[in-house]
Amino acid sequence: SPNNMIALVVGDLNKEEIYQKFSEYFGSQSPKDIPVKNLALEQTFPFYHLQQKEKTQILTIKLPAPTFYSDAFIPFQFYNTLGLDSETGRIIKDLKSRENLQITKVQSSYEFHPEFGLLNLQIEFGNEVDPELVKTAAVAAFKNFDSFTVKPENIEQIQKAEAISEILQTDKILYYGFLKAQELAVGGIDAFTRMIPGIFAASAGAVNDFTGKYVTYWKQPSELFEAGEWTEKVTVEPYRQKSESSIKSESEIFTHTFENGFHTILLQNTDNSVLSMHFLFKNRSAWEPMDKTGIIDFLHRSLFQSTENMNKLELQKALNDIGAEIKTNDWDFIPYDDYYNVPQFSYIRFLTLDQYFEKAVQLSYDNIMYPNLEESFDESKTRMMALAGRNQSNAREMAELQFSKVLFGEGHPYARSVSGSVETIENITLQDLQAIHAEYFTGGNTILAIVSSLDSATVFGLVSQYFGKMPTTTREISVPEIPLTLSEAGQTTSDSMQIGSQQSYVYLGYTFQADPRYEMPLEIMTSMLSGKLAFSLREQKGWAYRLGSRISNWKDRYVFVNYIGTGRETTQPAIQGILQEIEQFKQWDFQEKDLQRVKNSITAALVRI
Repeated sequence: SPNNMIALVVGDLNKEEIYQKFSEYFGSQSPKDIPVKNLALEQTFPFYHLQQKEKTQILTIKLPAPTFYSDAFIPFQFYNTLGLDSETGRIIKDLKSRENLQITKVQSSYEFHPEFGLLNLQIEFGNEVDPELVKTAAVAAFKNFDSFTVKPENIEQIQKAEAISEILQTDKILYYGFLKAQELAVGGIDAFTRMIPGIFAASAGAVNDFTGKYVTYWKQPSELFEAGEWTEKVTVEPYRQKSESSIKSESEIFTHTFENGFHTILLQNTDNSVLSMHFLFKNRSAWEPMDKTGIIDFLHRSLFQSTENMNKLELQKALNDIGAEIKTNDWDFIPYDDYYNVPQFSYIRFLTLDQYFEKAVQLSYDNIMYPNLEESFDESKTRMMALAGRNQSNAREMAELQFSKVLFGEGHPYARSVSGSVETIENITLQDLQAIHAEYFTGGNTILAIVSSLDSATVFGLVSQYFGKMPTTTREISVPEIPLTLSEAGQTTSDSMQIGSQQSYVYLGYTFQADPRYEMPLEIMTSMLSGKLAFSLREQKGWAYRLGSRISNWKDRYVFVNYIGTGRETTQPAIQGILQEIEQFKQWDFQEKDLQRVKNSITAALVRI
């Protein structure tokens, strides 16, 4: 039904043309009645649920929270940040400070619906602890927060962070609809016209009033579910202001290498005020000792925790002040974003606005060069051990690792797990981490790519002021040449392993030698093959939940890979299916329209990046 649909269109488009197209296709459709849900929550809060694990317990606490249209919705945003932020929230810190409860993890989430809202709090703690003690402590932590006095500067800091976050989100065209999905589904167009204005119109008095009353709403949740009035007067435009060093011109690329070997690339983009910095560190796995694989991932997960010059709270405040978004490692809870999680390099991503460029460079330098590795060591090692353990029972991870060993050879850097194994992570000491930090983060091993509207003199001057002091690289790291596997016609090598999973992952491929100028034609052909595999084996036969083809190269050495994730019972048919599709592809007489379709797809992917 068209009256139950919302279209979010982002791009450099003519709005009249967009309206005309939507009217053409959807305007003739008749609206339909939308069911109205009458949901009455009679449950007395808090509501508790206990889950028993092998070594810990998880207590889930559900509490009432405002709906999108409630007068309390905006004050609750501030309450949620000040009380339940994972790093600085006062309620979270109160719970973690109670050592007798052996709390290892506390996390919260907020879900709002048209009829009701819920605050979910999960507390993980030791098996020997009485859950009733944790329940009592949690309620006490909320009641203790009642007396916290919110100051105007607390409000201003959150307002600033929300405004910057909104600007950064609008720059993520591919993900913007996903990021706004819940607000759009519940609030419709009001999610755009009222959310940020409501944040800016909030006062310390209103937030303090809500904070003092929140616990009393637990017995009267209906008061949080009633609709109220919002303001519609304020925007984020003041935060879009360009730095004085911003210039208006066509996009242009500048490069510069400093005396210490530190290489900087600037893409001058005058379309918006977003500042993006990507630090790339070369030859990740080649730097790692064989018995300490995963140490670079360990190092990256230890960054932006605290430094020799700033403790954890000071650093978090400094990052919040400029609305910084930081990514130092692959998010292992998202399985399909692994294009950065490779043995060839490691990276750090830092996003904020142009007007905070100097602070961003200073914070980056302090955290890269002077991290407090000793303070974060035990926590980082615990997380790394858990990650390595999960990977060793993951069919996809283990299949790709085993395939890489067959393809490149057991000792080749490209045949190593980026996150190591339980055994290699266990081998890593604080001294090992400090030693690799001193060698790896050096001028000649670093490339910094910046996208900004700032002029090149300002960018290179400030980067030089900090990273020009970075030590030069004293140890040369070379990657062994990729061995050729496509040497004798008909020669094949295979290997398999079992890890007790119901899933089966298959990798087929080879390495070969070809002129580097064939890189793009080979990329296009591989993309065509990947599409045909997906249509045949996934859409038609239903054998695959993940599959495709990819190709990469280093100079004149190419690596061609086909992969499929399937069930145990369809493993052999899937292998034969891939081989048959490859044979048919070799005979395919593709047309110009087929070539253009793939070109458009690859171009769109590059634009999204």
